[in-house]
Order: sequence, then C-alpha cells, then structure tokens
Amino acid sequence: MRLPKALPPETVPFFTTYLEMARIEPDQLVAQVRAYLDTVRAAAKTSPTIDVDLAERIGHGVEQLLAQAKSPDYPYVQAAAIYLIEDEDDQGDLTSCIGFDDDAEVFNAVCKFLDHPELAVDF
Repeated sequence: MRLPKALPPETVPFFTTYLEMARIEPDQLVAQVRAYLDTVRAAAKTSPTIDVDLAERIGHGVEQLLAQAKSPDYPYVQAAAIYLIEDEDDQGDLTSCIGFDDDAEVFNAVCKFLDHPELAVDF
C-alpha cells in the first residue's frame, strides 16, 4: 500500500503497522475513538496540559472520514483512528502538552491523501 506523502517520517513505522492491521468494523472503531476521548478527558482533570480540544477535533474528523470512506480508502482511515487511540506513538498523548500534535499530523496527512483537506485540523 502507498503511504500518504505528508506523513512525518517519525510516524511512518507506527502508521505502517496500523495500516496492515485486520479490518475493524466502523461502529467498533467509532466506539474505541469515543472511549479513548473519555480517557483523555478524565486524564486532563489531573494533567491540564493535555490538549483535549485537539484530541476531540481529531476524533470528530476521524468519525467523519469513517462515515465517508470507500472500501479502498478504509485502511488509511482505520490507521489514522488507531494512531489517535494508541497513546504511545511518536509523542505520548497523555504525557506531553504536544502529545496530540503527531496525531494531528497523521490525520491531516490522511485527509490530504484521501482528498478531504476540508477535514484537516489546525493545531
């Protein structure tokens, strides 16, 4: 499978692994994203540097991509979703004030790759 050109090099090993995973049904993936966002909100109560807003915007965007994804595009959307919900990727989501920046970069790269730049998030 081709990789989105805009993927930051440090995210490629993670993204490639997620891209090769077995398909997770969209409703299950949405449930996982929502559960992870609940975890993020809870963690932010004791760690105010966590960027909950960015995490929620990425999560909302992932849900929109999932709703629109055609079959050949689905693995890319799934990989972006898994990149979001995996805490320990290039930047630990819950351990750094920039923890979701790499997630945003991956999400935006997938949006561009799938010709949905309107869903990209600012950060």
